[in-house]
Amino acid sequence: MAEILTRVPPHFAPAQPHFVGSGRCANALVAILRGMSSFLFILRHLLAWGGAFIVALVLWNIAFSRSPNWVFGLAVTVTLLYQAIVAFSHTRRVKLIAERLDSTALASRHRRRVEIPLSAAEAFDLVEAAIRELPYMENVEPRATACRCARS
Repeated sequence: MAEILTRVPPHFAPAQPHFVGSGRCANALVAILRGMSSFLFILRHLLAWGGAFIVALVLWNIAFSRSPNWVFGLAVTVTLLYQAIVAFSHTRRVKLIAERLDSTALASRHRRRVEIPLSAAEAFDLVEAAIRELPYMENVEPRATACRCARS
């Protein structure tokens, strides 16, 4: 055994050009998380709803001193499934509108601004005509300061 160890010279790997915890590795880890932004958004959304149901369950147990029946479990399951679909749909809409999907785009609740290369009066008439063509729109009252619409 000793003669095998003496015949094979030790092989050492070259030193890494950077420390493991340096910025290059940290940037790679963050790049992996950027691709998961929609998954993390959906997970955060479901955790918030799950927390709300846990609070409701605790309050139910305090108020009635007994656990709820199977209907509560069914309601939790159906609601969490529905909220997962809503959150996934939201990420798809954000990706279509913003043409990117990251945490800032998902967190943005601002409306998108559409610029129309027309004069103010022509643009107002165009928007008014488009609103009148929307389904279920009745009683469109155009004004120079605002356009109020009533849905039926």
